[in-house]
Amino acid sequence: MCAAPARRAALDALDKKPAVAQKRFDASIRADPRNVFARMALAQLRASAGAGPDEIKLILTEAIKTSPGDAAPR
Repeated sequence: MCAAPARRAALDALDKKPAVAQKRFDASIRADPRNVFARMALAQLRASAGAGPDEIKLILTEAIKTSPGDAAPR
């Protein structure tokens, strides 16, 4: 798992740079589709940006599908 890009994205989100953070999260997920940290953080970022429940549910559903043994997205 390549956690560094996802962690940089989390820092971008904290620095109030949501567009940069989303690009990094998306890149991190493309590089490692099973990266639950990136998917969970993306869901949180999108929720804080006002995304609807359907979008958040889709992100979390993908996290469950790609990492069914991980309890975090449940």
